Amino acid sequence: MIPRSLAEVDGIFLTALMQPKCPGVAVTGFAIEGEVHGTATKAKLRLFYGPGPAGPATIYIKGGWEESSEILRQIGIYCREPRAYSELLPRLGVAAPQCYGAIWDEAALDGVLLLEDLDAAGATIRTPESIVGVDEVHDLLLGLARMHGVTAGSRLPQGAWIRTLFEDSERPGSYLRHILEEEQLLSYLSLPRGIGIPEKLHDPGMIRRSFDRTLAQGLGETDLVLLHGDAHVGNSFVDAAGRPALLDWQCVSTGGWAFGVAYYLASALSTEGKRAAEGDLLAAYAACLAASGGPGLTADAALATYTAYLSYGFLVWLANSTSFQPERLNALVGARFAEAMLDHDMAG
Repeated sequence: MIPRSLAEVDGIFLTALMQPKCPGVAVTGFAIEGEVHGTATKAKLRLFYGPGPAGPATIYIKGGWEESSEILRQIGIYCREPRAYSELLPRLGVAAPQCYGAIWDEAALDGVLLLEDLDAAGATIRTPESIVGVDEVHDLLLGLARMHGVTAGSRLPQGAWIRTLFEDSERPGSYLRHILEEEQLLSYLSLPRGIGIPEKLHDPGMIRRSFDRTLAQGLGETDLVLLHGDAHVGNSFVDAAGRPALLDWQCVSTGGWAFGVAYYLASALSTEGKRAAEGDLLAAYAACLAASGGPGLTADAALATYTAYLSYGFLVWLANSTSFQPERLNALVGARFAEAMLDHDMAG
């Protein structure tokens, strides 16, 4: 039942997918009003309904229909995200785009989502070039703290479909192993994005040593929580009421709380903004985490654990394909993480 391309989507498929959320609707047709390409294909559809109940005027359909999708499909992102929207987010009360339908096939590692048109709902989707204030970062971090707190300990969601952070890091041929090869690192640093990377981080050996610290932290975590898995600023939005939240839940996983906090905080703020607000933001997160049922953290422990994950953000944005993000954004975010690493002696 899962279309193999956007061209295979029809009214019958959309009707079947929407029926649980919009009983009685019948989609008789649609018009494609725009497409967004990246790790997945997202297309804005204007829907036409038959007599009777009607659903939203516009929605986004999301599926693994890119040229790179066959590689990414093996990671499980296309079947994981629909399941997250169906089984995890509603019971956790996590703020996210409204889901109008979801289908997945674990055997085929495939799935399709129908999601709220955030533009029509008055939301603003962030990019790394957005001017994001400290108050917005504070509020989103508190949202992460609540999700992390309510999924800590015995309340951690279980299931083989929810991956554990860095579980494939030692697998031959894994993505992390590939991008950490010296030849690959030198090729990334030779791109325009390398211009903004401090000279100290142009040493592949130093990059690998820094990431070894991150990997050791991630694999050694004992207080696991549910993670968004890809919580950079470009996967965030602010709703019409001014409340920040996250979209793109295709990398949902379990791991240490600081993975998501470091990935969001260091990607969202300028270097100067991060330096000025980082301590207060971590303190606010830690207080909310404890109040939500998560572990209690001292200021020193919170900072040390947060710091240990900074090289992940640097590595993946240094290696990020321009089919996922344009070069200027890879350069901008990579430089933010590089400066954060230097600020906290993570380069070495």
